[in-house]
Amino acid sequence: MLILVPNVHALSVNQLDSLDVLQEYLYEGSSIALVGSSGVGKSTLINALFHMHQATKEVRESDDHGKHTTTHRQLFFTDGDVAVIDTPGMRELQLYNAEQGIERTFSSIVELIAQCKYSDCTHSNEPGCAVQAAIADDLISEAHFDNYLKLLKEEESQQRRTVGAHAVKEHYRAYFKKIHSDNKEKW
Repeated sequence: MLILVPNVHALSVNQLDSLDVLQEYLYEGSSIALVGSSGVGKSTLINALFHMHQATKEVRESDDHGKHTTTHRQLFFTDGDVAVIDTPGMRELQLYNAEQGIERTFSSIVELIAQCKYSDCTHSNEPGCAVQAAIADDLISEAHFDNYLKLLKEEESQQRRTVGAHAVKEHYRAYFKKIHSDNKEKW
């Protein structure tokens, strides 16, 4: 079953203009609850949006995650009478059968992978790597590719826990082989 989420917004408190898109949700009488993993910036977002001063901690350089700070649910009312609930972070959120979502979200990268010269390209320093060429030409950002790799790694870890490491390795081998064979058929 595919569930479509109609409103997804990329936000950063380091780019305050990115928060402007949230204004349509902030009307008198609305209620908003922030839910997510521990340390992802829920309290920091509330502080930035509503000029509040909840305790937050710095982001760890080792994994780019914040540190768990909020320990209980808290209800705030903004000057515009919006109810905001800050929740403590969930210790762990896992992907569930994310392969199709990853393919859709990163379709540009999946298409580039199919154009690599070698079917076993690691997309790091091989000659003929379409992904690295696209990054060099600013067609995709390195951050976008890194996010793709992170999600693949998470999905692989989840599948390994579910069906075992060997089955996951064979699954991805077949998946990338299919991408490359489909590409050859097109030519």
